[in-house]
Amino acid sequence: MVPKVLVGLIAAAICAAILIVIPVLVYLGRKLSRSCTHLPLAPAAIESIDTTAEPTSSNESPARNNNGKNTPSYEPPITNLATFQRADQRKALVYDDILKATGKFNDKHIIGHGGFGTVYGATVPGHHGRRVAIKRLHRSSCRFLRSNRQLAAEMDAILQVKHQNLVPLLGYCLVGDERLLIYARVRNGSLDAWLRRTNHQAATTSSSSSSRPLIGWVDRLEICLGSARGLAFLHHGFAPSNVVTHGDVKSSNILLDEHMRPRVSDLGLAKVITRYETHVKTSVSGALEGYVPPEYPLKMKCTAKGDVYSFGVVMLEVLTGRPAAGQEKEQGGGNLVGWVRWMVAHGREGGELFDPCLLLPEEDEDEDEAAADRVGRRDQQMARVLAVAMECTADEPWKRPAMGSVVEELMRIQLMVYNEPHQSPIRGVVET
Repeated sequence: MVPKVLVGLIAAAICAAILIVIPVLVYLGRKLSRSCTHLPLAPAAIESIDTTAEPTSSNESPARNNNGKNTPSYEPPITNLATFQRADQRKALVYDDILKATGKFNDKHIIGHGGFGTVYGATVPGHHGRRVAIKRLHRSSCRFLRSNRQLAAEMDAILQVKHQNLVPLLGYCLVGDERLLIYARVRNGSLDAWLRRTNHQAATTSSSSSSRPLIGWVDRLEICLGSARGLAFLHHGFAPSNVVTHGDVKSSNILLDEHMRPRVSDLGLAKVITRYETHVKTSVSGALEGYVPPEYPLKMKCTAKGDVYSFGVVMLEVLTGRPAAGQEKEQGGGNLVGWVRWMVAHGREGGELFDPCLLLPEEDEDEDEAAADRVGRRDQQMARVLAVAMECTADEPWKRPAMGSVVEELMRIQLMVYNEPHQSPIRGVVET
């Protein structure tokens, strides 16, 4: 009889302990989950950033909240922003600051849309009016990420990439379902917007007018060369033992600074997101239509040769003034690559193929030999850039050149003299 009484007392004591401990644990868990850690911010506008500076990464040791307690290791908000040059300009940027700077992501602050998110222009509070671009990733783009720590690890790697022709990632802020990437703000917008503006100007100007294109041939060639240098750095210069691919090369991701120098943006973002889904599913259904190489539906993987193909499409946009897609009523299969191939195959790669704005006479052009040489040099350069673009957009990846070779060829084209024989390292033939 006595043992039964003891057993009953022990069981009752255990139940009472459980009823007391469980609410305490739940309370502590909720209290810890509200803790938030924010690391130093490095605000920088594109005109003031040091492209050779090494960014700092987040501290792996547990940070402390205002109560002096360690934050939990279970999915806390994550903020990491590269360090600005001067220590006195550092400031903690919390999620509330971003909400305030963007008016709680008000539409009036939107400066662009992309396949993976919406971009907001904002002034960083307390940093002398520094302007940044904040990309708010679509939640659907990140639904395959298992945790914020996966994305944070990828972004920490991208923070290390610095080149004069790449838009630097200044940092990120990951809070719950919100994924915010902070970039340097580039003043003059995207290449595709400038090309569309030039075409609109031409369409609304009478044929007798001598109005000049907003971006002439000299600038367009320099934009192609600078963009190629940025991509070549990703492929060959940043980590020679490990090729870094972009995965989302298109004219809307080539931004122009106040001096019209190109800077490739969104580097590595497509690769990070689509690693957990597929590149093709994301790109074909979104803004990459027309830039996707034919092998992607089979390999479902971002590659350096895929970047080369997409960059070839960008060069065709620069040459023709036409968008990458939307050519359904034209010959060649509905996209720019198909249309250009059809035009070349039918011997129409002259004035009918190139952007008419580029073929207008120069304002100061006279009927002298020097002016004729300039026009001849321009026409030869355009024809040779077309040849490079055709090589880059070959259907077979192994036929496409490396980005380093594209840079070398564009440099030779830029420095060429009118009517000189030209040995192309890409095609391997002498062109005259």
